[in-house]
Amino acid sequence: MNNIPKGYKQTEVGVIPEDWEVHELGTIICSMQLGGNYPNTEKETLNPLIKMGNLGRGNIVLDKLEYITNIITPSEKDKLNLGDILFNTRNTLDLVGKIAIWQNELSIAYFNSNILRLKFDSNLVSSNHFMNFVLNTKLVLIQLRGIATGTTSVAAIYTRDLAKIRVPLPTLAEQTAIANALSDTDALIQSLEKLIAKKRAIKQGAMQQLLTGKKRLPGFGNKTKKYKQTELGLIPEDWKSCRFEDVLTGFSSGMTPYRGRPEYYKGDIPWITSGELDYNVVTDTEEKITKEAVIKTSLKILPKETFLIAITGLEAEGTRGSCGIVGVEATTNQSCMALFPIKNEITLEYLYHFYVLYGNELAFKYCQGTKQQSYTGRIAKVLPINLPPTITEQTRIASILSDMDAEIAAMENKLAKYKQIKQGMMQTLLTGRIRLV
Repeated sequence: MNNIPKGYKQTEVGVIPEDWEVHELGTIICSMQLGGNYPNTEKETLNPLIKMGNLGRGNIVLDKLEYITNIITPSEKDKLNLGDILFNTRNTLDLVGKIAIWQNELSIAYFNSNILRLKFDSNLVSSNHFMNFVLNTKLVLIQLRGIATGTTSVAAIYTRDLAKIRVPLPTLAEQTAIANALSDTDALIQSLEKLIAKKRAIKQGAMQQLLTGKKRLPGFGNKTKKYKQTELGLIPEDWKSCRFEDVLTGFSSGMTPYRGRPEYYKGDIPWITSGELDYNVVTDTEEKITKEAVIKTSLKILPKETFLIAITGLEAEGTRGSCGIVGVEATTNQSCMALFPIKNEITLEYLYHFYVLYGNELAFKYCQGTKQQSYTGRIAKVLPINLPPTITEQTRIASILSDMDAEIAAMENKLAKYKQIKQGMMQTLLTGRIRLV
């Protein structure tokens, strides 16, 4: 039975409009160029170097930037230009084949030898913006994964195989219309991302002011205007400087039930790992265990509102300083430490915001170990903490910071919806299910 709609045709890449054509990339690419093999450093120089880690799915990521050393003068042919399409030829099996467009994120930059710059035939392709969208569709990503060769940790995609990737192309006029529609959506996403970044910076500033007593809320004043020095810096004279053990109890971690008993992991009791601590309230977990696993492993069921910190793998940026709050009764593995605020000494909410601000700093100074940096209960007990003199002031500070978090979370939810909308638009516009011309 033929279910192909009128005006469409079946092709090797699926059902597309009759006036669209399927092309191999080799027939629409007019040139390919690898970047230069430059010695590089994290120390800032005049010449930033874009490497494989700087390519996202469709966009450039500058979270970590390296530079060409000053002893080398980079070649002009390796200099990035506005609109360049960049292809990541080597990476892990999951990350190889990332494609992004350069939009002058930096005033000057060069690309290295793991990245391929693609140029397209203007008789067949309307713009690099359009091809950036096409090359990041599910259709192309599946094909790229199929031609990647190597191991899980080191994989490559060769130009001879890249040239055989098939893509559907509409007329130049429809390509332009599609690129414009998707670019407008990108502009909305980028605008919201900038606003979120601004709000996060404001929140960071508020934490640094309120959690150090540099700014006091109305009704809570330092009458003498005097300050005292503590391990974490200056605080008002009426604030308290103490150790975790003075205001918290617990300092215990969980365990991992025996993996040789797979039935242990078929229960309904949440089992939290440190990887799930992301400055969040944990209400669900990747793995759940049985009551028998809890008993055999001597695990404790932690109540809601238990504060958790990651205590192993603190050498890693993603783990160091991470924390969370138990949102449902749960157990944890040995990489999480449970802490309980002492009533009338500290509130859970204040503790959370304090640790968000100081968690990294404390880990750098106090964690121990050679290959793996970690906390023990003994170490955690002596971590320093500064507190306002009253629970009321703690509560007010935490309330303001939590309201800021809620505003940022709402924006992040909105951003996620925008990104879903864009994915839906790509799926329909770049397959011709919805026509703009």
